[in-house]
Amino acid sequence: MESNPVAAAKMSPQMKAYRKNMQRKRKRAEESPQEKAERRASNRTRMEANKESNNKRRRLTRSDNTSDESNETRRMSNRVRMQQERDKSRRRKNFSDRIKLLMFYAARAIQVTNTDVTGKTNREHRSHVCLVCDCFLMGAYPNGVPSMSMEEVRQHRERLSVRKYEEYNDITLKESLKREYTVPGFEGMLLSRRSRKVARGRYA
Repeated sequence: MESNPVAAAKMSPQMKAYRKNMQRKRKRAEESPQEKAERRASNRTRMEANKESNNKRRRLTRSDNTSDESNETRRMSNRVRMQQERDKSRRRKNFSDRIKLLMFYAARAIQVTNTDVTGKTNREHRSHVCLVCDCFLMGAYPNGVPSMSMEEVRQHRERLSVRKYEEYNDITLKESLKREYTVPGFEGMLLSRRSRKVARGRYA
């Protein structure tokens, strides 16, 4: 494999390592038995020297920490670190418990907010729909779901009436469609049957 300085400069680190490994293997394959023995002896000598150097450095480190004061300091540091870890774990658990409790209260509040008071058992869960525009009421309402009384709705009887709608759009609605948008107590008006009472006499 010929060496090209320009090509080598453009090679990736993985390719360079591969080329270097192949060159080493080819060189070792061309070695004589005596050269192989010398190389292995040199490797063993280098490994022994590295091992002795590491052991010496380890012994020096241990000798620096053999005093009672340093051992006591290390034990104290370990105890403080363990106590900090326990405190962190306790805080995480308490925070998780608070989140679960808040989620429970939120779910219960939503259930109460969306309870259909028009039913006999008051246990049916339904989403809020506007009586006038037939759209879902999205979001949370801390002060209660926006509502309007029957008298307030009847004040707009003319603009929400079937006759006004037919005159404005110049069409005639089918009777089945009129029945679909007729709410009891508001005959002659086009309102949403999906809406419901959120309190006595008040609609969403």
